Amino acid sequence: MKRAWLSSYLVASLLLLAACGRTSPTPVPSVPATLVPISPRPTPFVIPTPLTPIPTNTPFPTVPWPTMPQVAIWTGSFVSSLAWFPDGQKLAATTSSGLLLADGGTLVEVGALLRGTPVATVDVARDGAWMALGVTDTAQLWWQAGGQWQSRRLEGGGGKVFSVAFSPDAALLAAGELSGTVRVWDVQSGQQRQVLAAHQGEVFDVAFSPDGTLLATAGRDGFVHLWRAGTWEEAGSFQHADAVRGIAFSPAGRLLAAASYDSTVGVWDVATGQEVYALRGHIAQVNCVAFSPDGSLLVSGGMDGSVRVWDLASGRTVAWAEEHIDPVSGVAFSPDGLTIASGGWDATVRLWETKVFR
Repeated sequence: MKRAWLSSYLVASLLLLAACGRTSPTPVPSVPATLVPISPRPTPFVIPTPLTPIPTNTPFPTVPWPTMPQVAIWTGSFVSSLAWFPDGQKLAATTSSGLLLADGGTLVEVGALLRGTPVATVDVARDGAWMALGVTDTAQLWWQAGGQWQSRRLEGGGGKVFSVAFSPDAALLAAGELSGTVRVWDVQSGQQRQVLAAHQGEVFDVAFSPDGTLLATAGRDGFVHLWRAGTWEEAGSFQHADAVRGIAFSPAGRLLAAASYDSTVGVWDVATGQEVYALRGHIAQVNCVAFSPDGSLLVSGGMDGSVRVWDLASGRTVAWAEEHIDPVSGVAFSPDGLTIASGGWDATVRLWETKVFR
């Protein structure tokens, strides 16, 4: 397969580094935050290996599982992350030229924000009333009032924002930064609640557990840390051999999946800290993961341009797609579980049917 690897890598790296009804809330001044240092680690800091280009004309091996049928495609600019609205009617995609709002069935554009501005990351609150964006070195809150989008910049950010995540009740918003810092704000007031010195190197992803008691953070140092929401004490950690680019909790909160630059997807038992699976199949670094709504499946996207679906009862691949001609940077199951969205450095968002393996 031909892959425009070098040019795509350079442009998309810039994008990732630029990132990689309610009534309108009243802004209040931010307050000084308390840094919470992480405890010393028994293992040394791991420097991630450089990205290794995949040689052109390198075919994927013949596989026994089905290929997912593609049902829609949007083509525009480099895509870095995806998030569904809870009703499944809209999909948000961050791109190198703004935020795309697309129809959840056809990917026809139904709206756009910040046209011409690179947007690194997006999350949509569980009730759909709020949307958070990472734009350069700021986290922004967006909401609709009177049919119009309103926004507010959250003060106190100290570096490029790679990831944002709402707590399940949308009371808190967490953001991971280039500096290794994680910041937590009160959504209604905009007040900064906590600053965590979480990682050595970039914080690539953050995620709250479904019950809101834990905040997981993932970084270039290869660690996933768990923090107790409220006290912000560290509750545990997992480690990969290389950087962890994406994380996701299972719907029940029992498992945590981690997409790593060591080319594996780790699936961890949150309570025991034991690794349940080290899923292998991608032939390059893995960027993103997402659970199905019922928790039985996991989808991952990687630098090899493939989208893989894993059965969590067996740890086996059950379906895949390889239509992306460059790395896949975002994946997400639709709320009804019938569709998977993927976005990538090839400047496309694609929708896939899941019925071939259901």
